Amino acid sequence: FLLTNFRIMKSVVLFLGLLAVALAQPPQPKPSEQFYSSIEVEFKITEKNGTDITIAARGFLAADHTKGFGLEKYEFPERHDESVFRLQRYDQGFAYEIDSNNKTSCAVRKVNGTMPSYWSWVSQTTYKGKVNVHGFILDLWEATTSNARVFLAVFPSRENLPVFAGRNAPGREELFFFRHFDPVTPNKDLFRVPSECHN
Repeated sequence: FLLTNFRIMKSVVLFLGLLAVALAQPPQPKPSEQFYSSIEVEFKITEKNGTDITIAARGFLAADHTKGFGLEKYEFPERHDESVFRLQRYDQGFAYEIDSNNKTSCAVRKVNGTMPSYWSWVSQTTYKGKVNVHGFILDLWEATTSNARVFLAVFPSRENLPVFAGRNAPGREELFFFRHFDPVTPNKDLFRVPSECHN
């Protein structure tokens, strides 16, 4: 009888322990696929001679997955001639990119099917605990692919609003700070194809 009670008690304690762990883990983030966000970006690149350089940029990201619209646009304040412009128009079957070295030149390529989910990779992440970033306590989610580590940090009480996301691969690190992530349908005028891409 005592042995049976001990086994029952041990099972209850184990169950309560597992329940506590499960309750301690926050819900996995599910950021909106319709959003607009101002961003700050940091690229850390290892050059061939082994020297690390850091490049900063500012701009915005916007997406409307239901319509097949996506836009990535930012500039490098310390490199006045460099910028990034990448527009996806899956509704038209094309993606457009303007080269910062020649802003009158637009590369056009065909795309098919449905625009890939911006946040699909988040479903593969696991909870890594809390991190302190500039005095803010955030929940960190992380996944490792064959050649990179990807991660997302969110406020504990607002798990669907990204604070920063990143990708670390050999020789290159990328970090995106979401200054104001707004989960709304962006204005469709943002996704107009530039005149440079009509030629």
